[in-house]
Amino acid sequence: MNFSEQRDERLMKMLREAYLGKEKLAVGDQWQENVMHRIRKIRSMEAAPSSSTVFFQLAWKLAPVTVFLILVLTAFLIGSGLTSGYGLFDFGLGGPEELALTEMMTI
Repeated sequence: MNFSEQRDERLMKMLREAYLGKEKLAVGDQWQENVMHRIRKIRSMEAAPSSSTVFFQLAWKLAPVTVFLILVLTAFLIGSGLTSGYGLFDFGLGGPEELALTEMMTI
């Protein structure tokens, strides 16, 4: 018999003794109240969401409003004809940069 088999047999013997000895254990009068107290404590801990959960829930609730505001402001800026006077944003509107970019993409 090798060492692992001996260890397994000893473990099984100890588990069998513990199982048969469970009837002899004395349980106090307060065990049910203690168990219920622990259950209530666990329940209250699960009910409080973490701060990251609250943040992400708020972010998802505000996402449609944010998209709506972006669309409204974009429509307002396009409709008002507001342009920057510096040509900073005009590079994407048909200048030579667009031609060079399309040449690079059609390699």
